[in-house]
Amino acid sequence: MFPQWGLQPQFVTPKHLFGLVVEQRYRAVVASFTLNHTGQYIAPVFPAFLTFDGYSKADVFLSYERLLNDRVVMTLFGGADNVFNQEYFENGFRAPGETGRGGIRFRF
Repeated sequence: MFPQWGLQPQFVTPKHLFGLVVEQRYRAVVASFTLNHTGQYIAPVFPAFLTFDGYSKADVFLSYERLLNDRVVMTLFGGADNVFNQEYFENGFRAPGETGRGGIRFRF
């Protein structure tokens, strides 16, 4: 299972990682897209070591900022994580599927 030359393998660290972030601002709107790819990795899950497949995960996020008066700024925001509903595991535990979040923020 492990190499014979006496070196212990690195656990929960994939051999390959790739990340891409694209962000665009148009006036008061900011849009971002994040793509992360994680390669196959080995994790110690009691009582054994399991190999987990690699996965790709994409997130999108939008925000809109509006000046309400000379002292108050309102920001509306929303986004989704794992937009392709990829099934994957983090440290041996199943990660959530597609999730969304949003809200409103006031800055004084």
